[in-house]
Amino acid sequence: MKKTIKLAMVTAFSALILGPLLGPATAVTAADGDSSSTIAPAPVTVTPYRDVAIIQTAQAKLYTGLGTNASVARTLPKNSSWQVWGKADVNGQTFYQVAPNQFVSGADISLKSAYTALPANYVVGVNKAAPLYSGFGAHATATGTTLKVGSTWKAATKVTANGTTWYQIGTNQWVSGADIGELAHNAATSTTKTITLTSATPLWNGIMASYAGSWLPKGSRWKVTAEAKSTNGQTWYMVSTNQWINANAGTIGSTYQNPSPYWQIQSTQIQPTGTVGYNLVEGSEGVKTWFTLWWLGLSNSYSRMNATAVNKVKYYQRQWGLPVTGVVDVKFWTHMGFPYQRWFDIDKYIAPLKTNANSTRSQHIEAMISTAYQYLGNPYIVGASSSPGYGTDCSGLVMQSLYSAGINPLPSSSIRHAQPGYEWESRNLWANPQLKKVPYSQRQRGDLIFYYEPGTGLIWHVAIYLGNNQVIESWPPKTMVQPIVNSQRSWIAGVGRPFI
Repeated sequence: MKKTIKLAMVTAFSALILGPLLGPATAVTAADGDSSSTIAPAPVTVTPYRDVAIIQTAQAKLYTGLGTNASVARTLPKNSSWQVWGKADVNGQTFYQVAPNQFVSGADISLKSAYTALPANYVVGVNKAAPLYSGFGAHATATGTTLKVGSTWKAATKVTANGTTWYQIGTNQWVSGADIGELAHNAATSTTKTITLTSATPLWNGIMASYAGSWLPKGSRWKVTAEAKSTNGQTWYMVSTNQWINANAGTIGSTYQNPSPYWQIQSTQIQPTGTVGYNLVEGSEGVKTWFTLWWLGLSNSYSRMNATAVNKVKYYQRQWGLPVTGVVDVKFWTHMGFPYQRWFDIDKYIAPLKTNANSTRSQHIEAMISTAYQYLGNPYIVGASSSPGYGTDCSGLVMQSLYSAGINPLPSSSIRHAQPGYEWESRNLWANPQLKKVPYSQRQRGDLIFYYEPGTGLIWHVAIYLGNNQVIESWPPKTMVQPIVNSQRSWIAGVGRPFI
């Protein structure tokens, strides 16, 4: 019996030296039948493991050793963090090693690896009365605060525990993902309006279903195409495909827009269409042709590059050692003494936009007319449509006036107008199905009046109606205000209404 006891003591002592991490003791019967003797418990394997343990309970114990040899060293403060070096399983419970031979129970912690850092300014929306918790998952404790339906919160971190996602919205303050998501709402209805944001606001997929990943800046304007009301009484506006903002984020303007399929009104500056810096060839018209003919000593009362002009250009190209093409390019232009930049500025000019997304129909019409008045007294130049510093023709005047009020009457354009074959943009404007036609008897201020050429029945002139049977027009020799019918052009083809 003494031999057996001594052997058991040696075995136990050796186990303590080789590894202090012991499982529960196991009773065995000694060789002589004495069942009071025991041998050392089986060693517990600590597997290397790297993470950070975050204490979730108020009285989390720090153990020295494991199993039956474990003793409580002290308690660890809630929310403190500890580097994890290893882990071990004892009787189905996981322990994490945070110091040599010191462990915390997995029931008292969360692991940092389970946390996901969210992008800056990430937001979540509460879709029901939601308790605010201290901690999450099994460690969640209600704080007594309830988050309002429809309230939104910036979230820094999310973590999944027992199949539920939790969002951290404050220091150890959490909301359950079960309380986050789309608000119940009525069916969306189509609308047309513009919202100007008075504060930065998050953009949502659906009606607060999930954060779309961006905030719309304060002061920005957005076209609203649909609206809906959530059951908590909030109004929501759709500003892109299934992307929504809360109506409280801004103010609504009295947005005006033409119905489809007519010209759509733009709220951003219209850009030139065509090649800025185009060359002049036979048949070219417009402001650059007008200057070129003047320099060549030819009549520019009808500013078209004809054969005589082309031959004169060739003559000077020979004199200056330039390629003899008869084409006026920027090199020829500067050889004539005109500024290099003016060659491009003439082409790229588009009247500055005088309206915005909140402008009314009347404001659009007045913007168009006020731009036309900027050309008053300027010379008539065929094929011209540039800045008020130059002359223009009838359709050139109309196009620049429309540009300033937000309408781009494509395919007609100020650049195309100067190209060979496009002198008669008045005909193209009349033929454009996007221009609404109305009876002459219903003419209103801001309408376009089109005229026939005598004897041909072709459109040859367009003017802007001012009301009281007056129009503003570019007609030889200049831009002027005239009666709607006079001895020079009395054959009215019809009336177009750009602003409906």
